[in-house]
Amino acid sequence: MSTHKTPESQRLIKLVEAAPFSPEDKAGWSSTLHEEGITDELAETIHKALAALPVEKFASEWQKAKFTMDLTALLNQWRMSQGSKHFKHNR
Repeated sequence: MSTHKTPESQRLIKLVEAAPFSPEDKAGWSSTLHEEGITDELAETIHKALAALPVEKFASEWQKAKFTMDLTALLNQWRMSQGSKHFKHNR
């Protein structure tokens, strides 16, 4: 299945690797992204985990805000691309 080849899933893999998550979380999420691509459950899990990280794990409050904004934009773009597959493009 080619869902893992989407640009959004590749960008999410890079974001997960760059964020200060635990190595176990990074490994688990990266393998799931490589095997299955982005799913609603995985997106929700990563979003909640990022929100739960204390600010002290980041270089500054701005870095946490940037990661949160980047993740939100990436997930919105993924949802839009998933939704656009249901429309007919050759009108």
